[in-house]
Amino acid sequence: MKSRHFAPVLAVCLLAAHAPAATVYVNDPLITGISPVASSTIYGSKYRISQGNWDLSLGMSDDTANAATYLQANPGNTAALSGITWNFQLQHILGEGIVFTLFRSTPTTLVQHILSWGTFTTPPGGTTDDTLPNGGNPGTLTPERPYNALNITAKALSQANGTQTGTVTLANLALSSPTLTLSPGSAFVNTTYLPGSGLTTQRIFLDGDLSQHAYTLTGLVTLSKTTNGCDECAALSLTASSVTADFPPPSANVPEPATAALTAGGLLLLALGSLRRR
Repeated sequence: MKSRHFAPVLAVCLLAAHAPAATVYVNDPLITGISPVASSTIYGSKYRISQGNWDLSLGMSDDTANAATYLQANPGNTAALSGITWNFQLQHILGEGIVFTLFRSTPTTLVQHILSWGTFTTPPGGTTDDTLPNGGNPGTLTPERPYNALNITAKALSQANGTQTGTVTLANLALSSPTLTLSPGSAFVNTTYLPGSGLTTQRIFLDGDLSQHAYTLTGLVTLSKTTNGCDECAALSLTASSVTADFPPPSANVPEPATAALTAGGLLLLALGSLRRR
C-alpha cells in the first residue's frame, strides 16, 4: 500500500487530536456581571502563619471555626514560617478528590505537607479523609460536586494598632489541565500584597462544571508577619464555589468537542471506504 493512502487517515487523526477543550478565564475582563452564589463553596484550602497552631487546612470551606469540617497540618510556627517561600499545589483528581500540598526543597531534603479529601486510587500520602464532616458520625460530603469558579485570595491584613501586620507574595501562578485551555485574555497576577491590602482575590471561571475536569493549580507563596498573634493577618486561601456571570459566546468557527468527534468519525469512515476501493 502506497504511503499516500494514509493521508486521509492521518488528517482525521490530527483533527480528532486537536478537538477544542473547554475555555477557562483567569482575571479576564470579558467576564462581566459576576455575582457569587450564596452558600455555594464546595471546598476550601488555606495556608497561614501563626504563633504555634496548625497552619495548613483543607475542608468544606476556608473557615476553620469547626474542626470537624476540615483536615489540618502544622508546618511550623511564626518564627519558622515567616519569610519562607513554599511551592503549593492544589490538584483535582477527576472523580476522586482534592489534594493540597505545600512543599519546598532544602539543600538536603524535600519538606512537604499533604492534605487530601476524597477516595483515591493511589493514596496521596499525608493526612486524608474520604468524606467530611469527620467529627462524631461518618461524613457524607465529598468535593466531587458542581462548581464553576476557583478563587485565589491573598489575606494581607493589619491590626488597627499596627502591631500585627501580614504580607503575602505570590509568584509563578499557573493552571494546567488536559481538558482546559486559558482564554487569550487570561493573566494571573504575581505580586506582593503589603500590610493593609486586605483580601485580594483572583478568580478562575468556567462556563460549565469544573468538577468534571482534572486540573492542577500551582505557584509560589511567601507569607511574612511581624510578630505573634493575628493568625489571619497573613494567609493564602484557595476555594471552589459557584458564580453567575456573563460569559462570551463560543466562537462560531470552533466546533464543540462532541461535534468535532462526530465529524472526525464520519471522515474516518470515508477514508476507510476510499482505502477499500483502492
